[in-house]
Amino acid sequence: MSRPKAALADEVSPLGSTSIQSVERAVALLRLFLPNVGSLGPTDIAQLSGMSVSTAHRYCAALRKAGLLRYDPATGRYGLGGGCIELGLAAAESMPRSADSSSIIGHLKETAAQPSRQLLP
Repeated sequence: MSRPKAALADEVSPLGSTSIQSVERAVALLRLFLPNVGSLGPTDIAQLSGMSVSTAHRYCAALRKAGLLRYDPATGRYGLGGGCIELGLAAAESMPRSADSSSIIGHLKETAAQPSRQLLP
């Protein structure tokens, strides 16, 4: 059974590097929230990323649907979503660590698993 085109290996860009531009742009958009940027409005995201506001909005909508961004309708601003925490914890678990860091990772996992607590402002 053949895979859909999107699931195949990375495409080669016209410049010769191997990449998928939309993934790179989405990751760059997520990195706008690092370090410690609580929230950004659509215009801020567009200006910082070099995208048009409509393109930034489309990326934000897709990232929100994937759980990687959250939207606050009261302020009209976006912030990192719980999916980022899940990915960060998964990455941390797969890295070699000392016994001291194991207890910290365990505590973070327990905290993230509690749906009644708001982890992000």
